[in-house]
Amino acid sequence: MITFFGVFAFTTVLLLGIIGGFLPLLVYKCVTPSRIDSFTAKANLFAGGVFLSAAFVHLLPDAFEELTELTENAPFNVSGVILFFSFLFIMILDQSTHGSAHGHKDKVEIDIEEEHSHNDLLLTTKGEASNSGILLAVLLSVHSLFAGLSLGLTSDTGAYAILIAIYAHKGTAAFSLGIALDPFTTSRKTYSRIILAFSACTPVGIALGIFLKTLFEEYTTVVTWFSGVGSIIACATFLYVGIIELIMPYYKKKISAAKSGFYIVLGGIVMIIVAILESVYGDE
Repeated sequence: MITFFGVFAFTTVLLLGIIGGFLPLLVYKCVTPSRIDSFTAKANLFAGGVFLSAAFVHLLPDAFEELTELTENAPFNVSGVILFFSFLFIMILDQSTHGSAHGHKDKVEIDIEEEHSHNDLLLTTKGEASNSGILLAVLLSVHSLFAGLSLGLTSDTGAYAILIAIYAHKGTAAFSLGIALDPFTTSRKTYSRIILAFSACTPVGIALGIFLKTLFEEYTTVVTWFSGVGSIIACATFLYVGIIELIMPYYKKKISAAKSGFYIVLGGIVMIIVAILESVYGDE
């Protein structure tokens, strides 16, 4: 049954994702040539902090809670096992498809420096997004889909709390994804398609959840399973991409160690505030 709340949630979440995802393009255009390198480092370190904090503070606790209820009779920690193998799989996949993540970032930095030496800020090697960027976008989209699904399946009282939580991290996640996709090396067409697809996943999940709720009340257990496992896989992706793709290549590069740590912590604080908001409004 279509309600005003459902239409409102669908529209506003979609717009929030689009605005957050395309914001990095605008920000990069406003940065002066002499500050592009340092800004890129700061933006990636901030995004890395967001992803690490989101993994530890947001995704992992929620996933553990969901799966613990379903696997309480299991002889081992199912969530921990899934997290281990997910992280291992993502690491092997990323390293086997395009070598070292450091090599990708070093190449970007070299390309930027070469272009600076010719007083031309437009990179000539723009093309497809990196494999790690695409993988991150896919898993972020899956997580967003399940977040929307849980909203669509929840009762009216609980739905408001979930919607506030989605508001709190949707724009930040979209912005961080935009940074991770690297606007310097990814073509505008590819970048736009990925951001639009990611932005649409939560609204699609909302619509699907509302549809399923009207047909299959017992489907919520299956959704909980998929939501929990999906959150753990997304957590493993956040940890890998946050450390290997965003933090390590830029830590103490173009800015000091103290400033590097500051931007990582700043990104982490954002998601901690999100967790607090979820707790406060979820308890009301």
